[in-house]
Amino acid sequence: MIRNTEEKFGGIFHADPSGEALEEIMEQHKLIDIPPSNGKYTWSNKIIGKSNINERLDRILVQENIVVDFTSVKSKIIHTTA
Repeated sequence: MIRNTEEKFGGIFHADPSGEALEEIMEQHKLIDIPPSNGKYTWSNKIIGKSNINERLDRILVQENIVVDFTSVKSKIIHTTA
């Protein structure tokens, strides 16, 4: 799910109606979204040029206390070769 326009490059942004539900769940369960440390987008259509689209579709959600207890928590994008 793309939560906001900053998580998409190229193409047309369509707000996902499930976004509010995700925000509520994150707030209720005190979840933090850990952004990738080595890039902004987790998916690409792999088209070169004007039709290129990149999006952050994948995310790591952890409870706030994990980040407090383990300050080095981070996520990383593993790029495919195919």
